[in-house]
Amino acid sequence: QFVASSTDVIVGDTFTFTCVVEGKGSAQFRITNDGQDLDKSKYEILTEEVKEIDNITSTGTFEIQTKVPTVLHSGQSFYCHVRLGPEGTPEILSDKLVVVTNYNCSKASVSVLGSAVEGQTTEYTDSNGDITAKVVCPADTDSVKYTVTENKEAKQESVCTKETGYYSPPYLAKCVEKLAFTSGRFEQIWDMSTIGDKNDKYCTDDESGEFSKSNMTATLTTNNTLCGPYPITPCLKNDDDETDVDCTLDVNSTGCSWDDNTRKLRVFYQVTFTSSVWTIQERRALADPAPGTKIKFWDCPVESGRTVNPSRRGRLLERMVADGDSDSVTMPNEKSNYSIFGMIGAGVVAIAIVLGVVVYNMRRRYTSKNTMVIGGQTEAIEMTDRSTVVTNPVISSA
Repeated sequence: QFVASSTDVIVGDTFTFTCVVEGKGSAQFRITNDGQDLDKSKYEILTEEVKEIDNITSTGTFEIQTKVPTVLHSGQSFYCHVRLGPEGTPEILSDKLVVVTNYNCSKASVSVLGSAVEGQTTEYTDSNGDITAKVVCPADTDSVKYTVTENKEAKQESVCTKETGYYSPPYLAKCVEKLAFTSGRFEQIWDMSTIGDKNDKYCTDDESGEFSKSNMTATLTTNNTLCGPYPITPCLKNDDDETDVDCTLDVNSTGCSWDDNTRKLRVFYQVTFTSSVWTIQERRALADPAPGTKIKFWDCPVESGRTVNPSRRGRLLERMVADGDSDSVTMPNEKSNYSIFGMIGAGVVAIAIVLGVVVYNMRRRYTSKNTMVIGGQTEAIEMTDRSTVVTNPVISSA
C-alpha cells in the first residue's frame, strides 16, 4: 500500500508518503519519481522513519518538502520501492501516485492601476490556494460617493490561481470619487449695446434709483412673487412651508454686474441645496428656471402687494424679453462631480466649443452681426438669431 497525505500541494509546503508492506524480513523503503531517484532539485526528504508493526507488517514514512512547481507538467509520478531481506533481494514496486505541486499565490502581487484614493483597501480571500484580491472603496458620505472604474486591464477583482501563480487581470481598478453638487447657479446676460439710451447704466454705484447696484441686489435677494429668483427657481418658488425646502438662496452669490465697455449686464443667482444632489439632471431640475424664463429685476415692488407703474427702461426690458434679446447662461457652482473625468471632460468641452463656433459662423451670414463670446466649459450650444443659450459653462462672476 502506498498513500500520500496530499496529492495537490503548494510549493514550499510539505506532504507525507506512507508505504505499508507485509512479509517476513527486514523492510527497506525508498521513494522514486518518474522512474528515477528522487529529484533533489524539486524535493527534499525532511524525515524518514521505518516501523515494524508486527512480525509481518512494516511501514515507511517520508516527509517531503516541495521546492518548485510542477503543475505545468501535470505533476510527477512517485513510487515506493520495498526490499524484504538482505541486499540483492528483489524489490516490491508500489502503484503509482501523482503529486501536483502548485504555485504559491501568496508570493504573487497585484497593484492598483493608477493612484488609489485615500481610504481604498484591498481584501484577499484564499480558496484552496487560489487567492482573490478585491478592491474595497471607502464608505460613502453625504458629500462623496465612490464607484469602481474598470477596464480591460483593471477590475474590481483579480484572481491568482495556483495553476498559474499570477493575477488576472494584471491590475486592480481604482475607486473614483463622485462629489455631490451642493449648489446650483444660473445667470443671464443682457446685451444693451444696441438698445436703449447710451447713457443708461445698470448695477453700478454711479446709477441711482431702481437700477443702482444696491437696489438691484436687494431686488434679486428679496423673497417676493414677482421679481428675482424666488418666483422662477423650482426649488425656491411657491414654497410656503419654510421647514421643508429643497434649497436656500445664497444671497452672497446672488446679484448683478455691469460691463461699461461692452454694455452688457449680467444677472445671476445661486442656491444651496438642503440635500445632496448627485446628477446634473437633478441639479438643473432644482436650480434652473423653465426655458425662456427671465430673471426679472425691473419695476419690482419693494413691499408685498404694492403695484409699480412700468418705467421707461422697464418697458424696454419687457420688449427685449418678448423679442428674445437677452442671452441666457446656466452655470455650475463647481467642477464636475466625477473628479477622474476632469481631463476627459475638458477634451469634450473643447470639441463642443469648436463645433459651436463653426455653427455660429455659418449662421451669422444670415443673421445679425451682433456677436457674443462666452468662454468656459460647455455641454451644449444652441444658436438663435440674437441670443446665445449656453448650457452649463464655467464663467467667473465679475
